[in-house]
Amino acid sequence: MSSESDSGTTSERLVRMRKWTARLAIKPRVKQRPRVTKNGSYTPKETKEYEAAVAALWLEQLNGVTFDGPIGVEVGIGDSDVIVTVYSLDDTMRPKGIRGDMDNYGKAILDGLNGVAFKDDRQIEQLYIYFRGNNDSSS
Repeated sequence: MSSESDSGTTSERLVRMRKWTARLAIKPRVKQRPRVTKNGSYTPKETKEYEAAVAALWLEQLNGVTFDGPIGVEVGIGDSDVIVTVYSLDDTMRPKGIRGDMDNYGKAILDGLNGVAFKDDRQIEQLYIYFRGNNDSSS
């Protein structure tokens, strides 16, 4: 675990932290698709258990640190672990008309490009998704 912060007591640093990085000792897995039945849909048990384990590792290493407000996230996937960095952003970049989760926008765009811009989305080894901001109309 590592962090960057302003000086101060431990309790003050938790409030003023700007960046936390944790190495989660868990084998990376893909999220399974929801299962659909005649009674509705549900998340597979294995996915729920994996997500709970990731959460527990974060909480264990970072003593319950939770960010509020706009953040950036970096995820480094290894063979047997994951390195996660979460950092505060000074202001939101979200355009006014955008309401959904960023990762869902990225997934829809990448799925649309799969087989067109690249043969298979398994080719993607780096991915940086960001909101361009409220006033950025550049292409």
